[in-house]
Amino acid sequence: MKHVLLSFFLLALLFSEAGAQQMSVKSFRSLPLDQTARITDPVIDQNGDKCALIKMVTTETGFVFEGGMMGIMKTLKKTGEWWIYVPYGSKKITIKHDQLGVLRDYVYPETISEATVYEMVLVTGKIKTIVEAPEIESAWLLVQTEPEGAELYLDEQYLGQTPFQKKLKKQKYNYRLTKAKYQPAAGVIDLTRTGDKEKLTLKLKPNFASLRLESEPESGATVLLDGNPTGKTTPCTLTEVMAGEHRLKFLREWYEPTERSMTVKAGVPQTLTVRLKQAFGTVSVETAEGAEIRIDNKPVGTGGYTGRLLPGVYTVSATKPKHEDARATVEIIAGETQTLNLIPRPKYGTLDIASDPWEADIYIEGKKQGETPKTLKNLLEGVYEIKLTKPGYKDVVQTVQVTEGKTQTLSVKLEKSDSFPSGFFQVGDKVRVKRSISTPKCDWGEVKHGDVGIVKEVGLTGDYDMLVDFPSQNGWQAVSDEMERVEHVQTSIIQSFQVGDKVRVKRSISTPKRKWGEVKHGDVGIVKEVGLTGDYDMLVDFPSQNGWQAVSDEMERVR
Repeated sequence: MKHVLLSFFLLALLFSEAGAQQMSVKSFRSLPLDQTARITDPVIDQNGDKCALIKMVTTETGFVFEGGMMGIMKTLKKTGEWWIYVPYGSKKITIKHDQLGVLRDYVYPETISEATVYEMVLVTGKIKTIVEAPEIESAWLLVQTEPEGAELYLDEQYLGQTPFQKKLKKQKYNYRLTKAKYQPAAGVIDLTRTGDKEKLTLKLKPNFASLRLESEPESGATVLLDGNPTGKTTPCTLTEVMAGEHRLKFLREWYEPTERSMTVKAGVPQTLTVRLKQAFGTVSVETAEGAEIRIDNKPVGTGGYTGRLLPGVYTVSATKPKHEDARATVEIIAGETQTLNLIPRPKYGTLDIASDPWEADIYIEGKKQGETPKTLKNLLEGVYEIKLTKPGYKDVVQTVQVTEGKTQTLSVKLEKSDSFPSGFFQVGDKVRVKRSISTPKCDWGEVKHGDVGIVKEVGLTGDYDMLVDFPSQNGWQAVSDEMERVEHVQTSIIQSFQVGDKVRVKRSISTPKRKWGEVKHGDVGIVKEVGLTGDYDMLVDFPSQNGWQAVSDEMERVR
């Protein structure tokens, strides 16, 4: 009886083991493009929110689902899969089946979001109980590459990126390593011939090279590689250019686009120098100082210009006030230089100036131009301010228009001045610095208080308005407000020489101001005239030359 019961128990156990089933989740992922839960077949939970939808892929039927505290809102059997609607935020699910058993508290690997669809692939299969199954021999595989990040395939199955370590069954494997921009590496690794670990270290060979790019005759060309901007200009180096055929394009202002083909060999640096073809011509313009140069009426420079122009026909001009424009039409040819000499022609007129009485000083635009009567030629056309001055007469200021090729006449009758203003001086007046002036505006020079001089020139403009010849310094710059007239002073104080004096040139004078003429050192002459104004102040008759122009400071009396 005991043997019968034991046999029955073993037989029941055998049938139980043979019929036992199991369930497992092979994969779980979201389906972002699936709009079932949001648009086509949404289900609302107890809070009024759209449920998430889990599409469980399986061909089995007869399942019961439990969603824990969050619950399950709805289940539908579809072809090849189950639709399970759960509230968003659900954490886990329990799946029960009469034959397959229970998959209890499966925790979702992703956050369950509102109105989102997920796919869960369920695997079911028979459980076979193996008593004392043989132990599988294994070893650690370590793979290191330089650089890191290579993708590792064993027997064409992707396992991960380097650095890689994993315990594998001891056997032979075909490995393959790939990484962008590097040459693939492949081989066989045998884990049966090692102990508990096998290490594979490889240095990947680059599948690229560097390119050094230069351009002539000018740098700064923009570089395109295979039609794509590189963001670099010559001279430059392109790194990690993949091996193979490439097209390079160089763009530079004033030059034609230039293209080159190159074959890049992995790990072999190369240098390419391109000669750019000139797409411009050069124009060089010479002109007068101050003349403005225009090209097609656009100002480009003053007083001269050299620049680049694209091929074509241009109008070049040089303009200057009171001048006739100089113009030229020029054709620019790439690679050639055109030289132009454009000098604006002055527009001259003539001005005749007369006064009654004559010998009035003429000032044009503040500059003295001589005495009346006078003909002023080669005056640039335009409007001029003319001022006439003469001691004892009122100044006259008039505006005159000078026209090219014509003679303009200005004739003025001067009016006598009834009274001289305070401080008015005339040429020949004897003057000295006022005692109240401690330091003259133009400084003392060789002059000192009490010195008496003769007025040489009046009516000047600037920091001083007259020149005075002192015994100690000729041409002393004076300001009339600082001077006073000296009425009674001996002539000998002003000038050292008198008519009839015997004189000669001082030995210290190597060359007289008015030159030697026929006179030489040691010659003695007779003073003929004194008190003159200008570059000389007296005339001397020498045996070799009468009327010799002398400067008193250069002469000495002979007893």
